[in-house]
Amino acid sequence: MKKLLLTFSAFALLALPAVKAQYINPDFESWTHTAGPPAYDDPNTSVGANGWQELNFASQSFTGSSPVSVFKDSAGMAVSPKSGKYCAEIKTIPLSATSISLFGKYLPSDTLGVLFTGSINLISQKIATRIPFNLPEAPYSFWFQYAPVGTDTAFCYVLWTRNDTVIAAGEVFTTGATSAWTQATVTPLPIKAGLPDSISVLYSSSSYHKPQVGSVLYVDDATNTGIPSIMGGNDNVSVYPNPAQNEINVKVSGNTQAEKAELYDITGKVVGTYAMHNNFLTINTQQFSNGLYFYKLYDNTGAQLKVGKFSVVR
Repeated sequence: MKKLLLTFSAFALLALPAVKAQYINPDFESWTHTAGPPAYDDPNTSVGANGWQELNFASQSFTGSSPVSVFKDSAGMAVSPKSGKYCAEIKTIPLSATSISLFGKYLPSDTLGVLFTGSINLISQKIATRIPFNLPEAPYSFWFQYAPVGTDTAFCYVLWTRNDTVIAAGEVFTTGATSAWTQATVTPLPIKAGLPDSISVLYSSSSYHKPQVGSVLYVDDATNTGIPSIMGGNDNVSVYPNPAQNEINVKVSGNTQAEKAELYDITGKVVGTYAMHNNFLTINTQQFSNGLYFYKLYDNTGAQLKVGKFSVVR
């Protein structure tokens, strides 16, 4: 893992600074068509825009005429989406010598199929792999199917970074053929204290060490409970008063059985873990410094119910 982590760390951190936009298109429903030749689709709002990126741009004549590696799949094709109209198909391809000369310094291998967060600037020939992220790191989940060639291995890496330094990382691998949609979760492994300012997600349809041309990884419905766009989580949770002065109340309604709450300060440091009683909790904030705090709520099975925030102002 360490060697692969260092490889991906270099891929993520030696690119451009994190671009100023939000994580988008987690269910791969938005695609932009390029007429070509060759024709291809990008899982994004526009070619090169911030969000999901791949190496399809390398299929153009001026970037090396490499094969297309990421495809928009829909119902009736080899694999139907987990939900919605589309899913992403990632296929391992060999890059041409021209593509390698142009972009090889940003890539971990010359034979690969990857889908990653960030943006691409074809004019400057630079790749950015990070997007803004300013909440405590949380498990990252997605659905997949896998059709490997031989004993190939697909994987997903997630890096949480702050000031160009990795503060948490996680990975998940799959080696055998998986012909039904299966959920995988990347759990962050803390490396340094602190709240991240960016996140990098990378899917690969092959191992970096012995990639096999033709291996295919299908992905759909990616989620990360720490991302602001889905920060709402469970609508049955009330946190009040917000901002707080001397205390903050947490109330969970409905049939959910809340078990505990974890609090973090703005640096990502754990402030405390508190037990819920009858779906209610009061936390004394008199000793808290003024500022922004984050909370995570868990039910009695250990599943995460909600990620949210509140302020202490006096």
